[in-house]
Amino acid sequence: MSLTKDFQVSKGVYQEKLRFFTPEAELVLTPEEVAQQAEQEKERAE
Repeated sequence: MSLTKDFQVSKGVYQEKLRFFTPEAELVLTPEEVAQQAEQEKERAE
């Protein structure tokens, strides 16, 4: 079983860290980044 084959993601370096990217070359967010993005959206809505 290969994570990159099963989920169709590729590995790369972003800001000096190993990260995953979608087939469209979009960065896959970490759970922390998703939470931070949700918090920012919540603040904008207020």
